[in-house]
Amino acid sequence: MAVEPLFNADLDTLLKRARIETADDGQTLALIYQAVSEVRISIYRALTTARATTIAGYSLVENPTTDNEILRAQGANLEANWLTWILAQRLPYLFMDNRASVGDVFNDEQLTRDSSGIQEFLDSLKDQIDADLGDLMEPPDDDSGPTKAASISNDTAYDAFSPSKGLYPQGTNPIIEGLYS
Repeated sequence: MAVEPLFNADLDTLLKRARIETADDGQTLALIYQAVSEVRISIYRALTTARATTIAGYSLVENPTTDNEILRAQGANLEANWLTWILAQRLPYLFMDNRASVGDVFNDEQLTRDSSGIQEFLDSLKDQIDADLGDLMEPPDDDSGPTKAASISNDTAYDAFSPSKGLYPQGTNPIIEGLYS
């Protein structure tokens, strides 16, 4: 049983967006399914389950125009980029365009031969993933933020150490009892 993506329509669509169309051996597919599952779980953790489920419930269209459609499209892009980021580290030969022998391509391709090239590629993907996650997070409430103590009560005679109003309103405070005697 293959794991399903969160924001993309189906697994085939997600794999095509991540430039994976020819992976068919069992071990490679197992790694791909594991990575898809990791991306799904990471999105739930980063956005919260409620937020991710809300975005996944929006319509996925080719040309988004509404705010909700744009969020879902951005979620689909995030999911494809995150999958690419994971698999480019584990299975870099899947991202090569040559159709020659995998061993030859792995050795000849600059992406895998030159460590700075793959690191730049991974850093670029990570920056895009972080930006998309920031855009998809729940916007803060207008009422959020620090609350001034004066706005909680209009009692200006409040004394935290008063036996009648302070920390021990129902009894005496043995630590400061001598202060009010």
